[in-house]
Amino acid sequence: MKRNVFILLIISFIFCQQALNAQVRYGTGINYSTWLNTPGVNLRVELGITDALAAVPMLDINLPRFSTWTLINGASLHLHYNVGIVEELDLYPLAGLTIKSYLDFDRYSSTFHKFSFNPTGGAGGKLKLSETFEVFAEGRLEIGRYSQFVGTIGILLRPDR
Repeated sequence: MKRNVFILLIISFIFCQQALNAQVRYGTGINYSTWLNTPGVNLRVELGITDALAAVPMLDINLPRFSTWTLINGASLHLHYNVGIVEELDLYPLAGLTIKSYLDFDRYSSTFHKFSFNPTGGAGGKLKLSETFEVFAEGRLEIGRYSQFVGTIGILLRPDR
């Protein structure tokens, strides 16, 4: 199931890029989720719809919480509205939907696997360091089953420059 979701996201990234003929940025970062209290990895593609609006599909892959062996991974689609402060700095509010996969297992209890659909809101910023390289930081609140705050810092690359 996870493999199918990942393949579907990759295919949608490719079709969205071609269909929108958009400015595309590929990025990765590290994140920290408050419900799990563990770090994770964030993979994202930023598709520029207009100069100010971007669609951002992403994957969050978290390390398991070892005390209970709980593993949470998520796929999200957010919209960012970039507000240019100066030429090199953009701030943005974000809103979207996150689909989380919860897998809980340990040697004392049975394994369970659940999915949840969480509305997401937050804010972030991007600092342009060159024509092809940017750094970003954002915080978002995922509301729903196991609500949590997720903070992410990372890099964005623009290969078309």
